[in-house]
Amino acid sequence: MAGCTVCSHADVDEIDAALAAGTPMRELASRYGLGKDALSRHGRSHLSGALKPLTGEVVLSNGALVKDRIEILLASVEGVLLGALADGKGTLSLSAAREVRMGLELLAKLRGELDERPQVVNIVASQDWIQTRSALFEALAPFPDARLAVASRLLERETSG
Repeated sequence: MAGCTVCSHADVDEIDAALAAGTPMRELASRYGLGKDALSRHGRSHLSGALKPLTGEVVLSNGALVKDRIEILLASVEGVLLGALADGKGTLSLSAAREVRMGLELLAKLRGELDERPQVVNIVASQDWIQTRSALFEALAPFPDARLAVASRLLERETSG
């Protein structure tokens, strides 16, 4: 972009990646010899569309950040919740509490504070499973055919996925 010192910088791709990763402006300014204001303007106006969602700073058409608007809305809904609680309005309290919870969840997602990736647990390597498996084979020691059948089936399950 004409006039943007960041866009014309030799390391613009690295700078964009660092902005998207949330590297502090002060650190980028020092590292690349740029002004913090120039970096901030570049991040708002010129950062690649593919990288913008990574910053969590979605800008509305009026220039306001979505997370800032959500925080304002959340404060308002919290006020409704407190008023409903004080007035003994149970149904309104529950509705407002639900809205506060959803607002907090959305805010946490925008800030990257909520990890929604599925958690994978390797049960085969867990100490509890190893102890259980050992106890099972000890109990099956007097029954060699059963022990072999169980061992074969477990080995098949452990190596298939």
